[in-house]
Amino acid sequence: MKVLKIGGSVLTEKHTEEKKVRMEVLDRIASEIAPRADGLILVHGAGSFGHPEAIRHGVGRRFSTEGVLKTHQSVCLLNRIVVSALVRGGVPAVPVSPLGCAIADGGRLVSMEMTPILHMVERGLVPVLHGDVVMDRTLGAAVVSGDALVAHIAKGLGAHHVGMGTSAQGVLDAHGRTIPEVTEHNIEQVRQWVRPSGGGDATGGMVGKVEELWRLAGEGIESWVFSALDEGAVAAFLDGHPVGTRVRNVEL
Repeated sequence: MKVLKIGGSVLTEKHTEEKKVRMEVLDRIASEIAPRADGLILVHGAGSFGHPEAIRHGVGRRFSTEGVLKTHQSVCLLNRIVVSALVRGGVPAVPVSPLGCAIADGGRLVSMEMTPILHMVERGLVPVLHGDVVMDRTLGAAVVSGDALVAHIAKGLGAHHVGMGTSAQGVLDAHGRTIPEVTEHNIEQVRQWVRPSGGGDATGGMVGKVEELWRLAGEGIESWVFSALDEGAVAAFLDGHPVGTRVRNVEL
């Protein structure tokens, strides 16, 4: 089983224009996935769809009915566009909305119904999830990132191949160079290098990715962070080739 996330900054004009999809990028990624879709669970970020709405309505800081509705509607719109492009490209993609199957507590994803997702994969479908607003036991509602979904699904279903397709070449050091590998030997230094995204990201950017994947490394699950904007990179990841930055615990 493979779990792949395509970041919102890859699929949308995240920092320049709200609700604008990079269709040429999406179509190219669909063509790379199509012959490699067996056993795949796909997650995509919210990009310029969900993040502005979540920030505007303070989702995760205070409960807002309008915030839940507007944020969810926005990410579902992007999900429909993504799924439609995947199907056109030959991927048997089906939408799965976290709002209907996940629960958070204090902003952290704690529970998710994954049995339907497993049955989809076993029967040749590609579930397509997305960063979303979900109900929260403490806060009323909270934003759950695609990164958190990847980690939760990979751990829960025992995925053997996990990837984060981003707009960066991988996890970068202080000089903007790709770090080949994140392990227990350099994780503290890596945490100093990565910085939170700017005000347009409600879920932590590269910091969130590193922390979620490091938790997976503690479970013995290796993962990769790479640029999904590079032609052929998604295909290379799905084919099992090294791409970008590898995250693993070498002592397990």
